[in-house]
Amino acid sequence: MAGIGLQVGSEGELLALDRDPPGVEADHYACVIPGLVNAHSHLDLPRLDSKPRGGFVDWIRAVIRKRTSIGAETLEELVIGNLQQLIASGCTCIGDVDTTGLTQGALSVLGVEGRAYREVLGFDLDPAGAERLLASKELGPKDGISPHAPYSVSPALFQAAQRTGRPLMIHCSETVEELEFLQQGRGPLRDLLQGIGRWDSSFEAPTCSAVAWLDRLSCLGPDTMLIHVQELVYGDLEILARTHSPVVICPGTIHYFQREAPRVSEMWEAGLTLALGTDSLSSNEGLDLFGEMQRLHLQVPEFDPANILLMATSMGGRALGFPQAGRLVPGARFDALGFREAPEGGPGALSEWICAARPRPDARFLHGRDGCKGELGANPAL
Repeated sequence: MAGIGLQVGSEGELLALDRDPPGVEADHYACVIPGLVNAHSHLDLPRLDSKPRGGFVDWIRAVIRKRTSIGAETLEELVIGNLQQLIASGCTCIGDVDTTGLTQGALSVLGVEGRAYREVLGFDLDPAGAERLLASKELGPKDGISPHAPYSVSPALFQAAQRTGRPLMIHCSETVEELEFLQQGRGPLRDLLQGIGRWDSSFEAPTCSAVAWLDRLSCLGPDTMLIHVQELVYGDLEILARTHSPVVICPGTIHYFQREAPRVSEMWEAGLTLALGTDSLSSNEGLDLFGEMQRLHLQVPEFDPANILLMATSMGGRALGFPQAGRLVPGARFDALGFREAPEGGPGALSEWICAARPRPDARFLHGRDGCKGELGANPAL
């Protein structure tokens, strides 16, 4: 088996990467791949005590109850612990929906590249209320904004978030209940809003899909990631392609709710930027992007595993606005995973193995540091 040789600078940047270099023993790393990019997480959401028996709206109610029962100290431990779990599983770049203001600091402390998208909600907010809410968030220079979803955010709040010019992350087209709400202005999501006192009696249903609604509000574009996009309707793909809006698929959440397989083949053929996310422990059995790749491979077996690996690496970085993340680029920070054993047969065999076997990396390099050994040395030969 051939080896991989690389040179890493003293600042943790990749200097060179070579296949089977002179002097590298064959029993060293058989392959090195870019660190994984988790484009959508909720680090501050805990595991539910049990799965709600009802539908999506009952699940939302359960998440609200669980989340509000957590104290500040426990919440901070949850964010740090979940982030450490993602790093240990091979993630080196993360996009997180942040309700606490803790994520960006945690990313910095642990040396992880990524972005916190500060969550905002308010279906009943007018333009003045939307501006006050955004001002109250005290956004840092790298923070994005996550206007939660079309059923929980008013048009005024969507437009105020878009005017900031910051990257956006929006849950979109996730359920048939969302489609019913936007097309007819009724259903369990309206009941939920009325029950929590956030219904806007002046709201008129736009009678369109969530994708079309966000397009009308001028919220789509390369800097707006759309999460889930499970319920595509006629015309949505054309809008997504025209606006170059990235889409993040969360296979674990699809499995949790027993939804149909995502239409990734159609999205890929339409030229969309597709990424992968773990979502949260409230709707997933764990936080492991290798598990998400395996799950998507099982859900859509005809979809090329090489594309799935791209979704978990370079496409995720592109979607988050970190074009060098998920890539092995000379001069960029060296975030990578090393495997001592790997199949022969080239990139196709490697992608199939990663997606089907869910292998565990033998080394996790975060900005040049081997997380398995706690070492950072200049110019190591692997």
